[in-house]
Amino acid sequence: MQKKILNGVIAILVLAVVILGMLLYQTRKQVNQLAGWANLFVKGGTISAVDSQTTINQQIEAEKRKTKFVARINGITDKKMNVGTRLMDFSKPVNPEKKDNKISDFTSMYEMMLKPLTLVVGENTVFENTGLNELANGDSIKVTTVQSPYSGDELNVLELEKVELSAKP
Repeated sequence: MQKKILNGVIAILVLAVVILGMLLYQTRKQVNQLAGWANLFVKGGTISAVDSQTTINQQIEAEKRKTKFVARINGITDKKMNVGTRLMDFSKPVNPEKKDNKISDFTSMYEMMLKPLTLVVGENTVFENTGLNELANGDSIKVTTVQSPYSGDELNVLELEKVELSAKP
């Protein structure tokens, strides 16, 4: 008698686990379909749910790799610009005696250094509010690159925008 009850309880538990698994599978499938439809409405076109998630992840990773900084133009040639930008020098923390007790800004934790860079303008470079011919020595620009200004001295420009600054970078 107890064995029959135990077998019945085990059968009910196995059935419940199978039903729960089916419900979770269907829910996940519907979420993927909705993600595909959302991407279809936002961007247009026809893509599958798996492709839409892959595309979204690729776009997020590409945005993470972009680096933005402000620089001042020192010289312009055909497709290259010599610029100077101010970067944090992580090897030189600010002296604690010079610093306030509260840290209000991350950039004030390290000394700044002036780094010369060469920016390469390609045919895929997007100019926001100016063209290459309109830029001159002394202009301030906001630059978007894939490489970090810390990683090298020559960077390929993705986007470039002329900005007005009151202080030198």
